[in-house]
Amino acid sequence: VTTLSTNVTLTTTDSNVTFNDKVISEGETNRNLTIDTNGNTGTVVFGNATTDTIGVTNGYDLGVIDITGNLDLNAAIGNGATAGATSIEVSGISNLGADVTTSSTQTYTGAVTLSGGDRTLQGSTINFGNTLTGTASHDLIITGALNLDGAATNIVDLSVSTTSDLGANVTTSGTQQYDGVTTLSTNVTLTTTDSNVTFNDKVIS
Repeated sequence: VTTLSTNVTLTTTDSNVTFNDKVISEGETNRNLTIDTNGNTGTVVFGNATTDTIGVTNGYDLGVIDITGNLDLNAAIGNGATAGATSIEVSGISNLGADVTTSSTQTYTGAVTLSGGDRTLQGSTINFGNTLTGTASHDLIITGALNLDGAATNIVDLSVSTTSDLGANVTTSGTQQYDGVTTLSTNVTLTTTDSNVTFNDKVIS
């Protein structure tokens, strides 16, 4: 277990940072974790099994997780509706092999790959700055707002609980459901395989 007793910055030169167990804050103050791998060359690895968690131990979660580099997530951030961090931002590519719950935003600037099963991402706004690729066999559930700036593909069912800002195409084999106002920030094509696309609020540009 890695315990943060203050705000911490970890720096490497093009090398990985690996946590093979839980990462938590020491006390009631949520501690920030900043990791810099000298650009998008190194990878930050959380967990070696999906039973590991980030935050949510005795209520002592992390604050801001800021990663300059890539992310390989094998441990859930949070637990269900309980946030494990305030926010997360990743500059490089991300492999999301576990669910992520934050009390504020999630920003994935590089390409994102979903792995391991159905994925739930919960936060105020989930931002994808590049392509989003699923497993072709699992769902993506966004609990919060979606800001999509790269094409989403290989997802079975996609659902968004609040607003959506669609700046790229979305392709699913199953359904697409947008519960809040949907804003089109570019020309968008939504594709399914014999399945419904449902807008439960306004669609605007």
